[in-house]
Amino acid sequence: IADACQQWGFFYISHHGISNGKLHSFRKDMDEFFHLPPTTLQKIKRTQNNSRGYFDDELTKNKLDWKRCFDFGAQDGSLNNEGMDGWNQWPSSAHHDHDHEG
Repeated sequence: IADACQQWGFFYISHHGISNGKLHSFRKDMDEFFHLPPTTLQKIKRTQNNSRGYFDDELTKNKLDWKRCFDFGAQDGSLNNEGMDGWNQWPSSAHHDHDHEG
């Protein structure tokens, strides 16, 4: 993976064992998230004190990228614990029992 990232900048994983149902559910959730109203997304925007959350202001070579992202992470195996880089921010419309998803 490190070689692929260093040489090409990305990698593709196949035969990962994740069911088509889970992939479909993830894509549906992702699509719904990025179609939330801008005011909802701004409420969970990353800040100087919290690197987790929504952002749409990434710069590449001092130019604004077209991408929009959502950063989250696990701390001690939990998506609900705060870590060194902040805490996960979820839209109020999302369910929050992320630690128990299979």
